[in-house]
Amino acid sequence: MNIIIENKRLKGFIVDREEKILELCGNMSVLHLGCADYPYSIVQHKTGKLLHERLNKITKRLSGIDLDQDGINYLTSLGYGNLIKGDVEQLDKLKIRETFDVVVAGELLEHLSNPGRFFESAPSVMNAESVLIITTPNSHSLKRFARALFGRELIHPDHVAYFSPATLEHLCKRYGYEQLECFYYLSEPGNSIKKILFLPLKWFIQALAPAIADGIIFVVKKG
Repeated sequence: MNIIIENKRLKGFIVDREEKILELCGNMSVLHLGCADYPYSIVQHKTGKLLHERLNKITKRLSGIDLDQDGINYLTSLGYGNLIKGDVEQLDKLKIRETFDVVVAGELLEHLSNPGRFFESAPSVMNAESVLIITTPNSHSLKRFARALFGRELIHPDHVAYFSPATLEHLCKRYGYEQLECFYYLSEPGNSIKKILFLPLKWFIQALAPAIADGIIFVVKKG
């Protein structure tokens, strides 16, 4: 059997990750997966950057699922309800009786031991018109490659995988999802000096090479 290797053109442009999520979720019923992001959520709340908080302001109805009970407790202490402790790889076993216009899986896929199981179970909370928003680090990231040249890798201790636009598209197709849109995003450096040093690289990536940005945003629906 001859396998035809694909030579794919990488499409998409740079957007602000959270602003794109908010744009797609406005006035919608939304299920936010991995909603707690604990303990980072403590600082995010103090600085007004907590995504669940921002979603709550613009959605018609918002629910959240997270595996971390401490994170669920923290969001509850902030006054948020409709929170479920659960495994996103087993959404179908949570017996959620409603479906949502938008399911947000932001910076989640790279944490999962079995991403295919997530894709199999996600339709249990979706209807025929629902969209799934996936954001994940980009395996083609220039920053990641540059660090590797010096024998270094900067990685979250809970990350177990990287995805490229092509491999993420293949994974979605394998489980019957149709890609609607693809975007890329950049992560801003934490301090002012790094932000200034980062500007030329940011301009280069935005203008000429979005496919080597830090992360990927996929908008898909069940086919």
